[in-house]
Amino acid sequence: MTGSNSFWFAKSDTSFYNNVVGQSLRFNDGDSSYLKKTFGSSGSRKKWTFSAWVKKSTLDIDGYLMGVGTGSAFEFIKISNSSTDALEYAYWNGSAYAYQIRTTHLFRDTTAWYHVVIAVDTTQSTASNRVKFYVNGTQITDFSISSYPSEDADTQITHSVDTRIGSGIGGNYFDGYMADVHLIDGSQLAPTSFGETKNGAWIPIDTSGLTFGTNGFKLNFSQDFTGGSLNTVGGGNIIHSDSSSFDIGSGDDFTIEFFFLSKDLGTGTGSDDYGNFMGEYATSGPHLSIGYDFRSEQDIYLYVGNGSALYWQLADDTLKENEWNHLAIQRDGTVLRAWMNGTRMTTIADAASNTGFTLTSGKATDFNTAYDLSEFNIGDHNNGQRAHTGWISNVRLVVGDGNNVYANSDSNITVPTSTLTKVTGTKLLSCTNSTLGDDISDENNDATNNGAVVSRLTPFGSQFWQDKSGTGNHFDFANFNYYDVVIDNPENNFATLLSERSGENKSSQTFSEGNLQWTSSTYGYNSTGSSINIPTTGKWYFECYVKTAGSATSHDFGVGIQGVKFDSMSKTDPATATYGDSTLYITRNDFGSRIEKNLGNVYIGTSGSASTVNFVAGDIISVAFDADSGKVFWGKNNVFWDDDVSTDGNPSAGTNETTSLTTGVEYFITLQQYSNTYVSVSNFGQDSSFAGNKTAQGNKDANDIGDFYYTVPTDYLALCSANLPEPAVGPNSTTQPTSHFIPYSYTADNTDNKARTGMGFQPDLLWFKDRTSAFSNTLYDSSRGANKYLQTNNANAENTSSDLMSSFDSDGFTTQTDSSSGNLLNYSTDNYITWSWKANGSTTTTNDASATSVGTIDSVYQANTTAGFSIVTYTGTGSAGTIAHGLGAVPKFIIIKNRDDGSSNWRVYHANSGASDPETDYLYLNLTNSLADGVYMNDTAPTSSVFSIGTHNDVGSSGDDYVAYLWAEVDGMSKFGRYTGNGSADGTYVHLGFKPALFVAKSTGAENWIVLDNARPGYNPTGNYIYWNLSNAEGGAGGEYVDLLSNGVKLRTTGASVNGSANFVYMAWAEMPFKYSLGR
Repeated sequence: MTGSNSFWFAKSDTSFYNNVVGQSLRFNDGDSSYLKKTFGSSGSRKKWTFSAWVKKSTLDIDGYLMGVGTGSAFEFIKISNSSTDALEYAYWNGSAYAYQIRTTHLFRDTTAWYHVVIAVDTTQSTASNRVKFYVNGTQITDFSISSYPSEDADTQITHSVDTRIGSGIGGNYFDGYMADVHLIDGSQLAPTSFGETKNGAWIPIDTSGLTFGTNGFKLNFSQDFTGGSLNTVGGGNIIHSDSSSFDIGSGDDFTIEFFFLSKDLGTGTGSDDYGNFMGEYATSGPHLSIGYDFRSEQDIYLYVGNGSALYWQLADDTLKENEWNHLAIQRDGTVLRAWMNGTRMTTIADAASNTGFTLTSGKATDFNTAYDLSEFNIGDHNNGQRAHTGWISNVRLVVGDGNNVYANSDSNITVPTSTLTKVTGTKLLSCTNSTLGDDISDENNDATNNGAVVSRLTPFGSQFWQDKSGTGNHFDFANFNYYDVVIDNPENNFATLLSERSGENKSSQTFSEGNLQWTSSTYGYNSTGSSINIPTTGKWYFECYVKTAGSATSHDFGVGIQGVKFDSMSKTDPATATYGDSTLYITRNDFGSRIEKNLGNVYIGTSGSASTVNFVAGDIISVAFDADSGKVFWGKNNVFWDDDVSTDGNPSAGTNETTSLTTGVEYFITLQQYSNTYVSVSNFGQDSSFAGNKTAQGNKDANDIGDFYYTVPTDYLALCSANLPEPAVGPNSTTQPTSHFIPYSYTADNTDNKARTGMGFQPDLLWFKDRTSAFSNTLYDSSRGANKYLQTNNANAENTSSDLMSSFDSDGFTTQTDSSSGNLLNYSTDNYITWSWKANGSTTTTNDASATSVGTIDSVYQANTTAGFSIVTYTGTGSAGTIAHGLGAVPKFIIIKNRDDGSSNWRVYHANSGASDPETDYLYLNLTNSLADGVYMNDTAPTSSVFSIGTHNDVGSSGDDYVAYLWAEVDGMSKFGRYTGNGSADGTYVHLGFKPALFVAKSTGAENWIVLDNARPGYNPTGNYIYWNLSNAEGGAGGEYVDLLSNGVKLRTTGASVNGSANFVYMAWAEMPFKYSLGR
C-alpha cells in the first residue's frame, strides 16, 4: 500500500490487544539522546510510580531509564549496568548511596519488550514496602542489594531538579526503545494501573483515567507527520532566490507568518540565546528580517534598516517552551502589527531609536517602507549569521494591496491548526512538507540548501516530547529527530538485528540505532541475523540501506536469507556441507560480483554483471521471499533481478524470481561481511528513513502495517509480531501452552493425601525430581496408573506403590507420605520440581492393529493432538513392527522403556540428532553414552500415525510391557532441534520461536542430560540444573548456565553438559509463543 503524510500507526492484532500503544522512541546511546524537564516546584517526593515499556538494544552498559538530581547528588532507575544487566533504583547523595535496590534478576533479552514499574511510598513502616519492583506485571522480591529509603524520606523523583528520561544526570544513556512512559506523582500504584493479564499475556491498557499529580506525566511519543519543517539545530539555512517575487512596494500590504520550535528558548539544551529566523539582511541593504533575543527577555526583532530594528517585548513565559509557537507580522496600509500565538503583541520599541517610525500600543502607524529583496533566507537572515537553533515550519509570505491574511484590526487572531495553503498574493510557501526547500506557492521558487536538514516534525497534532497526561509537563529533547519515533511497540514487536546471531569476530561488530545499524570491518566471515525467523508460510519483505561501502574492486558484503539448520553462523559447519541458504553477495574481485547460493561458488549471474549487482553507498537492497513457493526476489533501488541478473524480476506477480529455496524450512534475514568496512541500516518495516539517512516514505504492507521506503510488493508483509501466523496454542487461541505443560514446584510436608493444586489442568505425565536431596527422577502417567512409577536415572523395571501418589486430579495431583517407598515425592521439607504434561485426561484409545490397519502391533494411547503429546502402552511381540500413537503428526522425540525388565535401558529417538537418517541412531536416557547407531527403531522413521520398533529387549521383547512417550513439534509450543556449542561464556543462541518453560539438552557425545526451566529460580540467569540421568540434587544455583529468552535460549556457560565444543540435541516446551512474548 502506498504511504501518505499521516502517522504510520503500527497496527496490532485488534482482536487481542487494546491498541493503546502505537509507537516508541528510539534512544541511541552513541547519540547521547535523552529527554529533560525541570519542574517549577516540587511534587510529593514520598509517593510516586514510574512505569515504562522498554526494549533493550545493548547489554552491559549503564542504561538509565530515568535520572533526577544535580551533578553531585542524583537518583536513578536503570535496567542494566556495566556488569549485571539488573534493574536498579538508587540515590547517590554525593558521597555514598543513601539507598540502593538492585535485582538478582538479569534482563538480557533484546528481542522483546519489558514492562517496568517502580512504585515508591516512603511513608510505609515496612522497609520492603517503600519500594516495589514489578516486571511484566509480576513483583520482584529477590535482590542482590536491598538498602531502602528511610521512613518518610524525600526522594529526588518529582523534585524541582533536573529530570531526565533515557539518561543519568552525569551522562550514561539508555540504548533501545521506550514506549508509554508514565510518572504518577503522589501515589504508589500496582502494575495493573498500566497493564493487564489476558490469557497469560501481559499487555498495555488505556491509562487515560489515571490521576497524574503535580509533576506527573505521560509520554506516549506519538508524533504527527502531516507535514514537515526545516531543522537548523546543527546550523545552516535555505535560500529562496528570486529578484521579483519578494519585492514589497511602499503601498503593499504584506503578511509574514511561520511556526518555530526553538532550542534557544527557556531552560532546555542550548537555551537562552539570540539569533535570526528569516529574511534578508545585507550590509548595504536590503534589510527586512526577523530575529529574536531570548537571553534576558522574550523579544522579537524586525530589522528594517542597517543596524536598526523594531522589537516587541514579551512578558516572560509568553512563548511556549518545548512547543511550537506561531508568529505573524502584517502591514495594513501603513500600520504594522504582530501576533505571537494569536495574541497581538502590544509593547513595541525602537532598538536603536533611529528607525523614525511612530510606535504606539504595539504598532508602527507610519510603516510605509518599500523592500526589494533579492532572496529570502530561512534559518537565518544572511547565510550563516546567527542561525536559529531549532525548527521552522509553514513559512508564508503574502504580498499585495488588500491581500493581507488577517483582519486590519487590533484584535487577536486565530492560530492556524493545519498546514498553511496558498491564498491570493502568496509569494512564498515553504517548509510545509518533507522536501527540503520546496516552495508550493505559484512562484515555485525552490530553495538551495546551505547546511540545513529537512524534518518531518510539524506544528500540527501530537509531538513526541510532549506530556499527554493533561498536566502540561512537556519535556525538552536532546539529540533526537523525527525518525527516532518508530512503530516498534509492545503491541507489535518488530524484528531487529540480533547480536547473538553474530558469527566470527563478534567483538569487532557494533550495533546501533536500535539494533538496526550494523558496522563490521574485521577480515573474516562476519555476520548477523534477524531476531525473528521468517515463517514457513506467507510472503515477506525486507530492506537494507548501504551506508558505507568498501572498495568497489575488493569487498564482500551480503544481504540475504539463511536457513535455520543451526544457529551457528560459521561458513564451515562440521555437521553439514551446505546450509540450504541463499545469500546475495558482492565478492572479492577474483570471483567478480554475483548472487551466490549455498555459500559456495555456484552462483547466479556472472562476473560480467558486476555493475548491476555491485553495491555502493546509498543503495537500498530489497529482499522479497515467498515462503509458500520458495521464490526469492532480490533488488537494488526498487529494481528486482531475475536469475541471470536481468532487471525483470516481479515479486508482485511471482514471476522471474532471482532464485528459489526449499519450502517448509525456517529461514532468517542475514547480513554478512568478509572484508573492508561496511555500515548498513536494516528496515524490517519500522523505519523507512533508515535512521535518518533517507527521507521516510511511509509505505505499508498488505496488512496495512509498516513503514517501508519502497512500495511493498503485492501481498508481502513486514517481519513483526502482528504479522506472524496465529499459533494453534497461544493467548489468542482457545488454549494456552500452560494448559498443556508446566514445570510445577512445591515444598514437601510429609503428610498423607496432600493435594497439589494450581496447575490449571489434569496432568497425565508427572516427572518428579527432588531438588534438595539425591533421590531419583520418578515418572508417573495416567495410562499406567497412580501407583506405578519408573525412574529415568536407572534401568529398573516399573515399581508399584500406594505410598507415593494417590491420584491425578483436575487441577494437579495428590501425594502421600512416602518415607517407606524411597522418599521420592514428599520427603521432609525438600523442594520438588514436577514437569507436567497433559495428554488426553486419562481417556485412552485401544488400537486393534488388525482391525484398524493402523500399525502391526496392538497399543493403547492417549494423545493430545493440540499440544503434540501422546502416551502409548503396548506389549512386545518379539517381531519388528509399527505402533499407533494417535498424534496425527510426525513425532520428533520418543522415549521408550521396558516396564518389566530391570536390565533394559531407556531408548531415545531424536529426529534432529544430526545424521541424515536419525531413525538409525539412538541415545540412552539413563546413561551418558554418545549418540550411536542401532536398529531399535527398525531403521524406519516415524510417521504421522505410527512409530516403528525393532526386536531388541529395550523396545520389543515378546510378552514384555512397554511405555512410550512421544512428542510432535507444535509451532509456539514445542521444538526438538540441534545446536553446536562453543565452549564460551558468550555461548550459542538457540532460536525456538517461543519463550521456553523447559529446556533440555544432551550432547551427542558422552555427557549428562541437563534440564533447566522457568520455575528454578524463575528468572534469568537460569542456573539451577538437574540431570535426568542422575539422582543428584539440584546444582548450579546462582550460576549463569542459560538465559531463557522470549524467542529462544542464550547459553552463558562453558559447561560441557550444555555448551561444550560439541553438537547437542535439545528439547524445549513453551511458556508463551513469541508472537505474544515479553522479555524475561
